[in-house]
Amino acid sequence: MQLTRNIRKLTDISHLVTVVLSNEDAENLKAEYDKKVVSESHVEGFRKGKAPIGVVAAKVGREKYWKDMREYVASKALEEALKGEEISPIVPPVYEFADWEEGGKFVFTATIYTQPPDPADMFIKPDIAPPAQAPSLYSKPIAGIPGEMPIINGKLPPHLAGVDPAPRIAGPS
Repeated sequence: MQLTRNIRKLTDISHLVTVVLSNEDAENLKAEYDKKVVSESHVEGFRKGKAPIGVVAAKVGREKYWKDMREYVASKALEEALKGEEISPIVPPVYEFADWEEGGKFVFTATIYTQPPDPADMFIKPDIAPPAQAPSLYSKPIAGIPGEMPIINGKLPPHLAGVDPAPRIAGPS
């Protein structure tokens, strides 16, 4: 396959790959895709896998056909372009296509996301250690009370002295 590629590392987990595929190779991959689509299709009035590609494309929808065909050609070309590289996508690539003119080269870019070398690198590491915990006036919350009522030296503060620490919810009688 005749192609040129340019791989640019965007971040530790993403790469931008630009691929230019010769028209001949793109046409061969398109023919391969057409054969695959026709063999999997069933169009009324034709034997299974024997309908012309124009009829199959019309049945599927021209836009969907062209979108799927370009992604098929791009995935095969990208697979070839990444041979020998230590880049293995963990999700499907995001493709952007240049216009493919009759007799022209097939050009696309693919954004590839890979697993970081060390998954711990995904987390932000602070430059400094967190400050030591200052002793708190409020030692612990009262369990089971929404809003966590503070306890000071084992007792509720004076302004909460009359509050029932475990309020009862009235139910049906």
